[in-house]
Amino acid sequence: MEKQRSIRFLFIVCFLLLLPLSIQAQETSQPAPTPVFASLPEESHQFDFWIGKWTVVDANGGGGIPGSDTIKSFGNGLAILESYKSGTYTGSSVTTFNVTDKTWTQTWLDNGGFTFQLTGSKVGDQFILTGHFTDPQDNRVKLARLTFRNITKSEFIQHFEQSTDEGKTWSTNYIARFTKGK
Repeated sequence: MEKQRSIRFLFIVCFLLLLPLSIQAQETSQPAPTPVFASLPEESHQFDFWIGKWTVVDANGGGGIPGSDTIKSFGNGLAILESYKSGTYTGSSVTTFNVTDKTWTQTWLDNGGFTFQLTGSKVGDQFILTGHFTDPQDNRVKLARLTFRNITKSEFIQHFEQSTDEGKTWSTNYIARFTKGK
């Protein structure tokens, strides 16, 4: 009986000593997962200027209730989340970077059910995003253009326009001045 116990003990000790070697052999025999992208393209940080808290006012001095806009980065820097509020009006957007074609796509939804999706990229020193939407006021499909311009670390202008003739002519919906940290 004692001999059986000794053999069993010796077997367990050998098993425990050899187990790490077996695990290590299994781990090294499988290739390490490779990241999808070794490094993100430089363009994936183009909208970093927008990250933070902003006060939003009519850039033409037309009054209205000042808004607040909070922008956060997520998804390893490939996306940003916007939360906008002005009085009882609220809206949110998710803006994502497509690493394949190096474009940005913004999807917007407000508390009135208005939604749109715009896609574009940096053109010179501004960003221009465009896309079609159905206007809830007249139920017509229109082309929208959202431009970010005059961009500095502390402020920028956002200009939202629409066209009923596929971009031949444009009418302004709003021009807003964003000022950081107020």
